[in-house]
Amino acid sequence: MPRATYSWFPHDWYCADPCTKASLAPGWYAPDILEWIRGARVRHEIGSHSFAHVCYGDPECSSSVAQADLKAALEAAARKGITLRSFVFPRNQVGHLGILKRSGLKAYRGADPPLLLSVNGALLRTFTFLDQLLAFRPKPVQAEETQPELWNIPGNHLYMARHGLRKIIPIASRVLKGRRGINGAVKTGGLYHLWFHPCNLNIDPEPMFSGLEKIFAYASRMRERGLLNILTMGEYAQRLEGEKKPALQIRDL
Repeated sequence: MPRATYSWFPHDWYCADPCTKASLAPGWYAPDILEWIRGARVRHEIGSHSFAHVCYGDPECSSSVAQADLKAALEAAARKGITLRSFVFPRNQVGHLGILKRSGLKAYRGADPPLLLSVNGALLRTFTFLDQLLAFRPKPVQAEETQPELWNIPGNHLYMARHGLRKIIPIASRVLKGRRGINGAVKTGGLYHLWFHPCNLNIDPEPMFSGLEKIFAYASRMRERGLLNILTMGEYAQRLEGEKKPALQIRDL
């Protein structure tokens, strides 16, 4: 398959991959985790994060590379009896949406709304830290049909890891930010979309999981009160398609 090549990465894209099987490198392939998720009492959707973490939105990512990577992801899922409907772009770099649509995907997670416009570097990092520390309400987001039958369901709350200075941010702030995001979605009828990398939970896992449990429990209470719907990305895209009004047709009489 075509290799991803970027000027900022001078090595072969697969240089770190052991290129073997799960029995020899279980930490790389982990089929047991997949089966655990599929067998969980709580229903989940299995989505795609690409086949090889190719940066689709990078200007140097060609359509042939993106097409080959997604094809490999779809085939790997199909071998497990999974039909992929949702996609999360590596590094949140959105690109090649036409390829997603032609491959049958229905939803993707778009980037979180920017905290500050036209601000980068140290100032942005400082504001991001304060945003998490003070638990500002996540910015409201709405789903958008960016291609026919392909929906952008943007994130708006990164459940931040606890490495480095981020350890100063108490778990209570993360939980409060989540509760405020849920309340905002209830009030506006918009979205609350929490996300994180699994590795974000590796540092101080006990308090990190405890915080997630508190956020999930609060969302569950809002659902029990009839104030909140909890849907997978694929389910939400399906609902949005169902809510579309038929196009008005004007005919000559």
